[in-house]
Amino acid sequence: MDTTNLNETDIQLAIYTWRHHIQAFPLIITNIFFYNWWECDALYITKSGYCHEFEIKISHSDFISDLAKPKHGKIRNGTGPSKFYYVCPPDIISLSEVPEHTGLAYVRETRGIYIGEPDRVLSLDIIKEPPTHKREKISDSKWIAIAYKANARYWKLRAAEVNI
Repeated sequence: MDTTNLNETDIQLAIYTWRHHIQAFPLIITNIFFYNWWECDALYITKSGYCHEFEIKISHSDFISDLAKPKHGKIRNGTGPSKFYYVCPPDIISLSEVPEHTGLAYVRETRGIYIGEPDRVLSLDIIKEPPTHKREKISDSKWIAIAYKANARYWKLRAAEVNI
């Protein structure tokens, strides 16, 4: 498989599989928006209650546009996740382009962990570990928001299965 053909869902599955081998059944929420924060492509919540954001990029121009967003100033100034990673195929973002406050991970085809069909094997490799930003643990109100959003997404998918 050509890694330039990876889509956001492929990369989200690779993130989940990578975390699953470190921690059984990690809590990873995809495409979630928090009020007074921003939309996250994949958000991992640690057992201790800290957030790690994975920003997925499938084009270099998307990465360049993302760098101009105000969220990077917020991350540096204390708002947002305790760790922030860019995740992409290897040919999208070079290590020299990654800001100091972020990490970088590449998703590529490899042998090892099966995702989806047996012939599709993806791996996630951390190229640069981001610094840990001192943050408060996720608040009870955010836990409740996550539960409501996950519940709504589940029932929307269930309704689609039975054509409601």
